[in-house]
Amino acid sequence: MQQGWGDWHLCPDCTLEFVEPRQLPRPAPTLCDRAYRGEEHGGGFEDFAHRVRQREALLVEPTLWFWSPAFEETMAWLRTRIPAGGTVLEIGCGLGFFLHAMRRGGFAPVGLDVARTAVDLNRADGFSVWHGSLDTLPTDWVQPDAVIAFFMLHHVEEPLALLQAIKRRWPDKPVALAQYGPSNVSPHSSDAPRNLTKWNGTALRRAFERAGYVAEVRDIASSGSEHDALRRSRSALFELLIRAPRMYRGAKRVIDPALSWMTRSMQQDAFVLLALATPVTSADEARSAPSAPRPSG
Repeated sequence: MQQGWGDWHLCPDCTLEFVEPRQLPRPAPTLCDRAYRGEEHGGGFEDFAHRVRQREALLVEPTLWFWSPAFEETMAWLRTRIPAGGTVLEIGCGLGFFLHAMRRGGFAPVGLDVARTAVDLNRADGFSVWHGSLDTLPTDWVQPDAVIAFFMLHHVEEPLALLQAIKRRWPDKPVALAQYGPSNVSPHSSDAPRNLTKWNGTALRRAFERAGYVAEVRDIASSGSEHDALRRSRSALFELLIRAPRMYRGAKRVIDPALSWMTRSMQQDAFVLLALATPVTSADEARSAPSAPRPSG
């Protein structure tokens, strides 16, 4: 039982943890936009407004943001799957850090997000971004070569339905999705209503299988510096520097690697999960189906 919300349950089949009621306190467009504007309090939603304050300073060098190895692995994976200049759709693109990284990496990124604040900021940077959920996206708006999503599945009330909708829309396109792992637990941000589901490798793999994909799920360890006491101290320091972007970036270049080196013995396995998924096509299904027995005689 989570005080003030509901009960957490464990699916005995897929091992996914989910909360009931599995719903956001407000419609997602309203909730996320309020959070980015600093009007949503409690449940860790304050982090959204902090990211807006970081944004201007970090867009010059987006790898200084929360740059999980999952981002670099996704970039490398995209280069093996789609041609240079290929179109990549990021669902839940947020404030656009990875859109910028992809554009600098030679891709043609487009985005989708439910929060008007995020959409407006990204459009001002020259990106084509749809404002709304996937079910509001016109069928002819984009034909991507690949689809990606980072750290947003836990906000979705029906995550399997989202994966199935991606498969229906683009049945032959690969998908990369990063999600918080089982060791990435913080009382600040891991409970409902910010988190409606808690994922592990088995649960993520089975969700993709049910949606019609074959998925490789990688466990990515933490840097070691994510513990609450360190996180709070580090955040307080950077909050003081955020009005001086050059000093802020310089401090992050020095402090973040130093902290990671000093705390490497505190690394936790499965801090981030990265699913790299290939769609199962009708041709694949036909090849794997058992052949009909030959009539005797």
